[in-house]
Amino acid sequence: MGNKYTIIKPIIVDAKPEVVFKILTEVGKWNLWTKSIKSITLLNKNRFEKGTKVKVVQPKLLSITWEVVEIEKD
Repeated sequence: MGNKYTIIKPIIVDAKPEVVFKILTEVGKWNLWTKSIKSITLLNKNRFEKGTKVKVVQPKLLSITWEVVEIEKD
């Protein structure tokens, strides 16, 4: 298996955590609010949770499959 990476990007958001979590886990809508994603498809689950795999297609990049390995809900 290839390298594994952890991406952490702290930001301040003026909204309740449950609202932010709901928006961020609506994976099928990511391409509506960011131009860096042409399409995104859930591959093995109906919702965003540990073990979910998604295929991400971005302009000028090869498509990639991401797997959720951990979710922290605080």
